[in-house]
This record gives sequence, C-alpha cells and structure tokens, in this order.
Amino acid sequence: MTNKLVLLVILSLFLVNSPVMAQGGRHFSAELTAAKGGPKQVETKATGLATFILTPDGHLTYELSGNNLENVYMAHLHLTEKEGYGHIIAWLYPPHHQEKALTATGLINGVFCKDTIIADDLLDLFAGKTIQDLVAAMEAGRVSVIIHTTRFRSGELQGKIH
Repeated sequence: MTNKLVLLVILSLFLVNSPVMAQGGRHFSAELTAAKGGPKQVETKATGLATFILTPDGHLTYELSGNNLENVYMAHLHLTEKEGYGHIIAWLYPPHHQEKALTATGLINGVFCKDTIIADDLLDLFAGKTIQDLVAAMEAGRVSVIIHTTRFRSGELQGKIH
C-alpha cells in the first residue's frame, strides 16, 4: 500500500510539472536563416521563425513568420538528409486547406501563416504515418523548415526544428 501511494505521488508530480501539462502541449521551433542546402549559398538579410505546438488532441499547430522576407510562394517540412533538403513531408504554405497555387506574398515583417498539420497532410515517406511519427523525427533533429521565395526558388530560408 505504501509503495503504491509513493508511486502515485511521484507520478502526479511528474504530470503536473511536465512541459506538456504546464504549457498545453509540446513546443518546437526552428530559427530560419540563409539556406545552405540548395544549389548555391543564399545571401539574404531575411530571417524567420517557425513554431510548432503538439496539441492534446494530437495535431501539430504551427506559425511561420519572417523579417525582410519577400515573395514567399511556398514552405515545407523536409526530412533532413546529409546534403540537400531531402523529401518534402508536409506542406506549410500555402496552408493545406487553401489551393496550392504558387502565389507570392509581397514583403513580410511578421506572421504570414498559421495552421494545423494533421496525419492526412503528411506526404511522401511520411504518407500513412502519424503526427507522433513526425514529432519523433522532429525530436531526433531530422526535420527542417524550408521557405521558398521567387528570388530563391530552391529555398531562401531554412532551419532545423528543435
């Protein structure tokens, strides 16, 4: 009886103090700087940030922002490989519920996209997998965000998700 009570108290303390319970979900982010994985080194003053939250219902919400970033026409999650960008495993911009037309956005200084990734949004090597599979790859440092612009079609900004 005493062992069960001690275990229950320890488990309760863990749950109350866990990041998931304290913040409503697990948080991930990627600082976005000049892309290095394309055909040439990008020179840009643009920067960006991608933030992700794993919600209690198992979806992955995200927000993309940029500074001095112009004419974004698409952004993706890429499975990181040693060289290059790797496979696209989820579409971020335009959001999945919009037509995937390649439309430029003009000058960006702030948030330009907020949406949610669900399992049905996963592509290529992750098609048929779960959001938990994606989160495991993110935690292992295997997923990057790439933002493509009309100036740098193969990617202007990139960052590994941590």
